[in-house]
Amino acid sequence: MPREVKCTTQVSQDNHSEVFMSHLTPKENEKLISLVGRRCTVTGKINGKTVEVLSDTRAQVSIVSAKFLQENCTNKDVSELLNCDLTLMAANGNTIPYTGWVELNFQVGESEYALPVLFLVTNENVELPLVGFNVIEHLIKTHKLNCGVILSNFVGMQVALASALVELVNTVNHDELCPVKTRKKNVIIPLGQSVKLSCRANTGPSKPTPILFEADENSQWPSGLEVSDTLLTVKGGKSSRVESEVRNTTRHDIQLRVRTVLGRLQIVQSVVPKFYP
Repeated sequence: MPREVKCTTQVSQDNHSEVFMSHLTPKENEKLISLVGRRCTVTGKINGKTVEVLSDTRAQVSIVSAKFLQENCTNKDVSELLNCDLTLMAANGNTIPYTGWVELNFQVGESEYALPVLFLVTNENVELPLVGFNVIEHLIKTHKLNCGVILSNFVGMQVALASALVELVNTVNHDELCPVKTRKKNVIIPLGQSVKLSCRANTGPSKPTPILFEADENSQWPSGLEVSDTLLTVKGGKSSRVESEVRNTTRHDIQLRVRTVLGRLQIVQSVVPKFYP
């Protein structure tokens, strides 16, 4: 059986291929696993050759063996990964060595659309090429992969599950990570004071990520409570502690009840420093 592969960082490259990002929340990822399992076999084509690949719902990197390249893509040279601190881990905790990366065209089944994908190359005996689920997700989001193609080429897939998978991927908000709620106890905000609240966020990114905490203006807060937008960095993992600053503008104490939604975390595309004259 192929080994589970996890990637601790992204792959950096300087060519024309895209890097396909996924920001499924932990809850969305659990629903995804319930639909297709943690790993599923997919019939597809790599550089025009019909093959079976493994799609791992937790993998954000695609991997192919050097042996596969030698047997199927003899005209492809492996490029080096420069200035990239990347570690591949098998399920048993052992590292998987890699020799570089290669760009290969991937398509699901007999679909006409072939997507250029960056594959890491390993000398390990990987039974099937691994295609990160971010690639499948990208194909669905760009309407290049529909229910019929999924049903025909995902082993064991059923009609209802194929429809649910497409619906799930298309409803994911890739700019929004998750809501931020107060902790499991009531909090008192003294009159006229600002307080930083430690909140839990089920963030789910694979590495430390800059995000924007944006106050939820539609939330049913007590009158006189102000919540500030904040730019911060969350740690990688299923959950993080996020500090949110709230201000009581009234002349009396305000009580925030348990699990009050204060705002949401938004993906930050870039951070530009502002200089004042």
